[in-house]
Amino acid sequence: MKLTANYKNLINRHTLCCLFICLYNFSSAQKAPNISCKSITTIPAFNGSNSFIENIGQYGTSMSGYENMGNIQFGYEGLDMPVLFTPKGLIHLQRKIEKISHAEEEKLEKQGLPEAEIERRRKITDRVISTEWIGANPTAEIIKENKTTDYHTYGMLTAKAFGYKKLTYSPYAL
Repeated sequence: MKLTANYKNLINRHTLCCLFICLYNFSSAQKAPNISCKSITTIPAFNGSNSFIENIGQYGTSMSGYENMGNIQFGYEGLDMPVLFTPKGLIHLQRKIEKISHAEEEKLEKQGLPEAEIERRRKITDRVISTEWIGANPTAEIIKENKTTDYHTYGMLTAKAFGYKKLTYSPYAL
């Protein structure tokens, strides 16, 4: 399988491991260079979902700075670092949240700062790995299969986001 990767900021081995675990079934399924459809199946997750979750708005339409990847259609939320699926490839997110120290938190509480303001003082570092299929068709269809019985809800969104056990990338838009 040929991939191009765009690395922003520093990444660690754990991040790469998570990404390539998700890609394992996809890459190992390719035996011939001219296969027209590629399938990805879920793997057991340490936590989170064990399915590809349909995007009903919880991931936004596209990733800021990665609009060239196309609209986000599915997400895999295993390992607390979601992988987003677009027609042109994958976007793997890693977020590190550093809370303020207990002493600093107490100091701010004594000053009368609201709890919501104290929470906003934490340091958030986002890292992204985007993987674009070489020669990807920007209008490729991602076919969902094996719908799960469970569903996910997200805050103010009223729709239910169902999970699927298998995604197949078809280069032909229907």
